[in-house]
Amino acid sequence: MKLNYRFLPKISQFLADLGLRQYQFAFPHIMGKALENIESVVPRKKEIMPYLKLALDIGVKRKLAAKTEAIPYCFLKGCEDCVAEKDVPDTRVVDIEVTDFFVRWRKEQGKIKGPQCNKCTYFKICEGPWREYPEIFGWSEFKPVL
Repeated sequence: MKLNYRFLPKISQFLADLGLRQYQFAFPHIMGKALENIESVVPRKKEIMPYLKLALDIGVKRKLAAKTEAIPYCFLKGCEDCVAEKDVPDTRVVDIEVTDFFVRWRKEQGKIKGPQCNKCTYFKICEGPWREYPEIFGWSEFKPVL
């Protein structure tokens, strides 16, 4: 979120120093209180990327499973192995509501691909961003990997 994305490398170093084997940075859903406070909570993906890539690199260099969630491949050049979605089993998730087959739900209802995504090398495996992000900010940040 806007308050902490600049600290992602320090957070990553802290987690690595704790001896964790895996950690994951998740981009916020823009709903509920995040939507109500969007200006102070939700950064643009392009703003966080330098910090996120440094944070992921710290974990990778320490041979940790450093992952990110809800950041499409087009933002993660050089960090493609850090996309968590490719490793998540299609399981039941119990949150505010129960979602059976969460991977299918994400692909069919939760996430979306833009008009330029069909040109991307990662089109078949990328889920795209959470639906609400491009609905609010548009598709200009998303550049297909050719």
